[in-house]
Amino acid sequence: MKKYIQILLLGSAFFAFAFTMLPAQRHGVVQGAIQELSSLALPQSAEAICYNPNNPGGYCDPPQGAYCAATHYSCIKGGSSRHVETATMWTWTCGIRLDFEDCSELKPAPTAVVTVSPNAVRYGQAMTVSWGSTNYAYCKVRVCPSSIWYKEWVGVSGSATYTASPLYGCGQPTFSLNCGPNSTTWTEVASATPTMIIDGVCGYNLNTCSWGTFSDTPDSSTQYLWNCLGQNGGNTTSCAINKPINATCTANHYACNPIPGGVSINNAARADRWTWDCQGSYGGTSQT
Repeated sequence: MKKYIQILLLGSAFFAFAFTMLPAQRHGVVQGAIQELSSLALPQSAEAICYNPNNPGGYCDPPQGAYCAATHYSCIKGGSSRHVETATMWTWTCGIRLDFEDCSELKPAPTAVVTVSPNAVRYGQAMTVSWGSTNYAYCKVRVCPSSIWYKEWVGVSGSATYTASPLYGCGQPTFSLNCGPNSTTWTEVASATPTMIIDGVCGYNLNTCSWGTFSDTPDSSTQYLWNCLGQNGGNTTSCAINKPINATCTANHYACNPIPGGVSINNAARADRWTWDCQGSYGGTSQT
């Protein structure tokens, strides 16, 4: 019993000693934290937040920005840990002993551009498509995806040549720049559409144009006339189809009216007569 009482008294004395030392120790920790924080090369606006620094129970929070560097995963002082990257930012933690600060840096907004040179071309003329991007992991340029002239170039930047054709579904090409985080997740972020210079081309039938815009003009006595206007600075072409000529026979054998126009064919001589056919021109009627 006596021994137990001695042990109890000894433990109480040790507890009392530790309790009397605790405020001083805590005060020393606070003062040390203030000195350590003041040694950092911080902006003037960065200040530590201290609570009762001159009292044994006081403590200090590190100033905002005291540990975080401007570049992601970097610290002004302390170790960097807990690195996390999302689509829009980086986050990490900088710490010294028991003091930590959560840090973040927004990712720069992605950019993308696609251009065509020259920006105005004729069909059959080669053009150069150039594209560039920042902060995208994957990009590709597509043109005429629904035609046999479909082309695709992969890369976050680059250039290529392309020759447009008015046939088979891609008369007006548009270069679409598609970007995203990978080859399966992407969307259009930029596009370029060159101006196609179109020369007028006459159609095979009356008052038609294979290319260009139809414009009627007064007919002559022998021809139907019209124009196919060029587009976007293209040339205009004059078109003509001969009017039908109806042929008739004349009193003289093997002769036809009108001249020119009626054509004598199937000429034959009999004992008492001559026979022939007068064939019309350009779809005109004939006479025997």
